[in-house]
Amino acid sequence: MDRDNLFLNSLVDRIVTGFPANESDTLFAEWGYKDTLLNTAEPYHLWAIEGDPCIDQRLPLQQSGLNVHWVKDLTPYQMRKVRILNGSHTLLAPLGILSGLEEVKQAIDHPEFNQFLSNAIEKEIIPSLPFDQNEMMQYGESVLERFKNPFVHHLLADISLNSISKFKARLLPTLEEYHEAKGTLPDCIVRGFSGLIRFYRVNEMKGSYIGKSFAGKDYVVKDDIKTIEFFQEQWLRYDKGEVPLRQLIEATLSNQYLWGKDLSDIPNLGNEICQYLEGMID
Repeated sequence: MDRDNLFLNSLVDRIVTGFPANESDTLFAEWGYKDTLLNTAEPYHLWAIEGDPCIDQRLPLQQSGLNVHWVKDLTPYQMRKVRILNGSHTLLAPLGILSGLEEVKQAIDHPEFNQFLSNAIEKEIIPSLPFDQNEMMQYGESVLERFKNPFVHHLLADISLNSISKFKARLLPTLEEYHEAKGTLPDCIVRGFSGLIRFYRVNEMKGSYIGKSFAGKDYVVKDDIKTIEFFQEQWLRYDKGEVPLRQLIEATLSNQYLWGKDLSDIPNLGNEICQYLEGMID
């Protein structure tokens, strides 16, 4: 094991949405056989491997025309993917579901959501990254183009799974670093944060936790039980008139189980979330 093997960190950047249930029967009939491992993926692919480039001579992935990068440091590739691509998904999912959308492409085709996401990437996420801004901008543009793919049906419901931990990893660093650098809060991220809190306004029904969109349509929230029960309790107390909205927000921001820290100390964050949330509740 020690002599003949290398164990290398790597990162894959490709949107893969799973088994194409709506198209599988047609494809199987055309092919004349069934493939139960069939999967849907976009044409774009990138595999960054933290290792000596000379390894490509032994494992000639790059020489074969694949978009494989042998790199000394995986950090830039990891951060840009998590902050820009994954962050965009997490920013879109709760707000999109609340607005009655089902897929990423629907959000990209929606003028308001398209502009919202473009502003978030260009003006908030990318400026918070400590890398070449032109390179990050090119990657950001490619992400928006990938989201437009009409053959990739990426469900917002799938993206919304465990949204709290995803927001913590993908968007919270942008919010904190943007605030530290500029002294103000990133408006799009704050709006997304507000939508996230509204998204977790749920009631338990037959073992599932159900929320209501702005138009009253049901959606299912899936997360760890402690997280869901916290939000359920906070919103129930609000609905009963026991606590004002501002107190609900303070309880959420100060919950270290959710964020690993107390976010209520960030100046004006609670006030700005409150302003957005007031427009998102009945």
